[in-house]
Amino acid sequence: MQRFITILIALFIVHNLHSQDMQFRAAAPLVVENGEQFRLTYSLNQQVSSFNAPKFDNFNFLGGPTQSQSSSYNMVNGKMSQSFELSYTYYLQAIKEGKFTIAPAQASIGGKVYSSNAVQVEVVKGAKPAAKSNSPTNKSNSTEDQPAPDDFNNEDLFLRVLVDKKSVYFGEAIMATVKIYSRINLAQVGNAVPPSFAGFFKNDMETKPLNSLVRENVNGQIYNTGVLQRFILYPQKTGEIAVEAYKLDCIVQQVARNRNGSLLDDFFGPSVQNVKRTISSKSFKITVKPLPENKPAGFNGAIGDFTMKVIADKSKLKENDALTIKIEVSGTGNIKLLESPRLNFPPDFEAYDPKISSTIAATGNSGNKIFEYLAIPRHPGKFRIPPVEFAYFNPATGSYKSLSSSELNIAVEKADESQPTNMVTGLSREDLKYVGNDIRFIKTGNILLLPAGKTFAGSIIYYLFFPILLTLFIALTWLRRKQIRENADLALIRNRKASKIAKKRLKTAEKHMHANQKGPFYDELLNALYGYLSDKLRISLAELSMEKAIEQLQQKGIEEILIKSIADLMDRCQYARYAPSDEQGSLKDDYTSAAEIIRKLEQNLR
Repeated sequence: MQRFITILIALFIVHNLHSQDMQFRAAAPLVVENGEQFRLTYSLNQQVSSFNAPKFDNFNFLGGPTQSQSSSYNMVNGKMSQSFELSYTYYLQAIKEGKFTIAPAQASIGGKVYSSNAVQVEVVKGAKPAAKSNSPTNKSNSTEDQPAPDDFNNEDLFLRVLVDKKSVYFGEAIMATVKIYSRINLAQVGNAVPPSFAGFFKNDMETKPLNSLVRENVNGQIYNTGVLQRFILYPQKTGEIAVEAYKLDCIVQQVARNRNGSLLDDFFGPSVQNVKRTISSKSFKITVKPLPENKPAGFNGAIGDFTMKVIADKSKLKENDALTIKIEVSGTGNIKLLESPRLNFPPDFEAYDPKISSTIAATGNSGNKIFEYLAIPRHPGKFRIPPVEFAYFNPATGSYKSLSSSELNIAVEKADESQPTNMVTGLSREDLKYVGNDIRFIKTGNILLLPAGKTFAGSIIYYLFFPILLTLFIALTWLRRKQIRENADLALIRNRKASKIAKKRLKTAEKHMHANQKGPFYDELLNALYGYLSDKLRISLAELSMEKAIEQLQQKGIEEILIKSIADLMDRCQYARYAPSDEQGSLKDDYTSAAEIIRKLEQNLR
């Protein structure tokens, strides 16, 4: 039976592999330096019968292919899924500058030939290496001081706010991208302070978290770059608008200073430290031009390039039935800021404010917006709804453009005599608005009715209410006086707060433990233990001694094993404060013992 199940699973895996869509991808760095070695990897999601790599004419072939494959399958809720990946890796070296295209590779599967994508690699001149202080990978046998953090070159790490245009019309969308450039070891970024963007309406675009950097050629030098944030800016005034600097805190890795040098540095390499540095982009100005004065009718501030559709859900209906008309505006521009086009209904129609919905693309600058109007004809007849006018300004042409729909002809028939007047069909209660104040829904369900003239005052519950209030007042007064008496007893208060104060001291000791600060750690540990015993046993710290504490604990029935643990731990702490450096593990053991002792004492001392 087990063998049969294994065969079924194997058949399923084979079938699943063949049923998957073929994926064949090639990947390599976008930019490399002349003389730099790099990898070219081809990945497939199916097993192949043959694989043919292209010629690497413009590169020095170092080796390959190195073949690897992995597969896995999962079963969730009775459904089995399979994943498979096969990769071929080649090792190449750039030998001349320029932009080169590596032709697609070919793979044969079941008699069918597939091709990967082509890969373009840009080879640039070897750039000047970054300052030694900025990269822990730069090793030197010299004992000279490494440059200080202030010696970082601004060309090694900088920030830019890139905009797709610096001269726009009023209301025209501007795509802004915040990008970081680095030629040093960048460990972390955070605490971003974006500009205020005064004079703009800012719309944040969805940006993936910065988990890795991408190589890029910047003026002939290779930088690791990453996008931090994206915005869409809509200028709200004309003239020159200044965009302030974008500030960002960075943690970079720097070779630690070493004035004397040591054999350990030669063996293990120099130590590395993290250095914080704040960088900022350059401020710049955006020129905003006013819109032309000859604004057409139907213009409500739409800037971009749009199309419009007007659709009615029906052309024939009965009076008091609902009519829905949708106006859909699609295109590229300030979609989010579009106002509803004007729709003129005849006086015999009762119209409501439009329901607005929108679908915006990931770029934030394109999509569609739908204005859904609801109207109810109150009288029969043939009605004409005028064309909808919509105008927008196209920045590409620098001119206005007007769109107009066809007119809508609506035939309204008289409602059936059996249908009540002023009834609205096709609507839910939530969608219906009152026509005047005299039409309301009939209440259904259980309704509480009381005899006429019967009120709460004078009832049995009314007279019982007063003694209940008096009882509550007496109880609250007694509790308050008890609390005042207890607060006057300082020893009792210290007894109750002993555990809380001890936990705070243990937290401080834990911080010293993680920082491997042995002296402060044991000081805090002793303070926590002595303070807890002083508060719990109601003995002042000036009079507290280990012998007195043991005597009091024995009188209170504490186990001898626990008392011995307390004495041993205090002796160990006293000794460890002045003893030679110990391992981190012993600090943790002593911390755990102290916490466990306080927990056990708290259970036994009341």
